[in-house]
Amino acid sequence: MACFRIGGSLLLLVFFVLGCQTDPHEPSSSQEQAASPQEAAPSGEEQAPDETQAGGPQIDPAVQQEARQQLEAAGIAIAAASLRSAAQQGNLDNSRLLINAGVDLDEQDVDEWSALFFAAEGGHTEVVKALMEAGANTAVKDRRGNTALHWAAGEGHLETVTAMVEGGAEVDPENTSGYTPMLSAWQYQRQDVVDYLIANGAEDRRRQD
Repeated sequence: MACFRIGGSLLLLVFFVLGCQTDPHEPSSSQEQAASPQEAAPSGEEQAPDETQAGGPQIDPAVQQEARQQLEAAGIAIAAASLRSAAQQGNLDNSRLLINAGVDLDEQDVDEWSALFFAAEGGHTEVVKALMEAGANTAVKDRRGNTALHWAAGEGHLETVTAMVEGGAEVDPENTSGYTPMLSAWQYQRQDVVDYLIANGAEDRRRQD
């Protein structure tokens, strides 16, 4: 704004400048319209899933493709049900192929058993190791609140129990009856498993009658 005094009166001339610069603290129109990387993705195009989000290691695309081809050639469905079946049978080769093919490791059946349950209950230690190394969740529970470790312990599979504990499985989870894996082993008189679990941090909750 500029002021001029003419004939004793004050004449105020106000100049409005069009196209003046905006406040530098305000975002420019290009900044306001900028999209996040997710918004900028072409519509209808999904980003490739990150397999590490499911807890497992990222699978090399070439390895995954080769595994899928081998499974298709053998007539094996690329599905979690196939992995549960392979784990139940203790079939390490097929289990590894299905793991590499990218099937869901933790999908549960009607009894809420994942592949890890079948492998652990059957004492298939190498399959258990393969599943855990691939990221299978050892904290998954069935409809009675048992973990796979409960079943391995109750069946007396010391080698499998050892592999699970060394692999990071929780030692003292409770089922819906309040039983821990150690108590499951004790109930079925699996003394070597009881001793191992207590030595590795399980609380000794045996009744002293």
